[in-house]
Amino acid sequence: MASTSTLAVCSPLPEIPTPIPPQHVRLVVWRHGSNMLALDLPVEFVYSVVNLKPLKYLAYAAWSICGQWGELRDGQGKEVDMDQLSLYEFWSYQYFTPQDVPFTKTVNHALTKQHTKVGTSHGPKHSSVWATQVKDRDGGCIFTGVTPPGPSIVADFVENIKTHEVGDLSDINDIRNGITLSSSLCTEYDAHKFAILPIPNDILSAVEMKEADPNHPRERRRVALFPTTGQRRLQRTAYILHWMNPWKFESEAWRENMDDMVTHCAQAGFVQQVEGSLPHQGLLHYRYGTSLIINFMNATVSRGWDLLQKKRDHDEPPEEEEGPPAQISYSSAREEKALVIQSWFDSLHEVSKSFRKVEEWRNMAQT
Repeated sequence: MASTSTLAVCSPLPEIPTPIPPQHVRLVVWRHGSNMLALDLPVEFVYSVVNLKPLKYLAYAAWSICGQWGELRDGQGKEVDMDQLSLYEFWSYQYFTPQDVPFTKTVNHALTKQHTKVGTSHGPKHSSVWATQVKDRDGGCIFTGVTPPGPSIVADFVENIKTHEVGDLSDINDIRNGITLSSSLCTEYDAHKFAILPIPNDILSAVEMKEADPNHPRERRRVALFPTTGQRRLQRTAYILHWMNPWKFESEAWRENMDDMVTHCAQAGFVQQVEGSLPHQGLLHYRYGTSLIINFMNATVSRGWDLLQKKRDHDEPPEEEEGPPAQISYSSAREEKALVIQSWFDSLHEVSKSFRKVEEWRNMAQT
C-alpha cells in the first residue's frame, strides 16, 4: 500500500547524462542545486540483504547517510509503494526530506581515513580497562568466535556526529564504542569491505532482513563453537554483517572468498548481552552509510558533492594532539602483537568547527 505523505511536493530529478549500469538502481541521497550524491546499487546486492520490501532498504541506505527522516520517491518525485516486492534495474529513486538537508548533514567519509592505533598520539586516549570490558562483553570476534588475544578491538567514536543521535555517548572509553573482530576481519572493516547493520531501527525490522545460510560451513562451525565461546545471538535485536565490496566488483569468486571468512548476513554473538552495553547503534548507522558511499557512489554523478567534501577537508584539516603516545597494558607479549586499537572517528571532533562554513558551501553549490 502506498504511503500517505504529508511532505511538500518533490520535484523530478534533473536529467542525468551518466547512464545507470545494467542490473543496478540509482538512489539520489542528497541534492542541492545541480550538486547531488548518488549511489548505484546492484539489484542483486539489495536482494541479498532483504527478504521483503527492497524499497525500505533503499530508504534506510539514504537515512544512514543523511540521518534525516524523509520518504523515498521515484525519479519523477512521485510516491512509491513501499510494500512492493520487486526492484527493477535502471530505475531511479530519490530520498525526499521535509527541508533541504545541509551538505554537513551528509556523512563525511573522508574523516574515516583518520586512524588511531596504539602508540600514536592522534585523538583521544583509550584505557586498558575499556579494552578488557569490550573483550569480556564480546567473548571473542563477534562474527567468528575467534577468542582473544587474536581479535582486534575496533573503536568508532565521535564527539559531534551531525547525522545520527549519539549524544548519549560522551566518553571515548564507553564500552559501546568498541567491537571485537578477528585480525583479518579488522582489516576488511577498516577498508569498508563490509558494514554492520543494527536492527530493528527506525526503518527496517528483523523480519524484513535476510539471515545467513545456516548450512554454510562457516556458520555451522561458528554455531558449534557457541558452547565453548559462551557467545549467543541476541533475541530482540541483531547486528548483521553485510559484505559490500564483492558486489562492487561483481565477482562471484570474490564473494566466495569473503564468505570463507564470514557468511554474508551473519548475526553478531555476545557473551554479555546487557542492552545498555551493546555497540552503539548510532555509530554503526553512520559507519554503514559511509561504507555505502565508498562502495557504491557514482563518482561522476556525485562530482559536486565530492568537491564539497574535498573543500571541507582542505579548509579544516584534523589537528594532531600534543603529548605522549597512548599507552595500553597487555596481559602477554602475544596479546601486545595481536591487539590493535583503531578509531575511525577519533578525529571527527577536530573538524566539527568546519560546520560554520555551511553557508559558504551552499553558496558555492549554487554557482
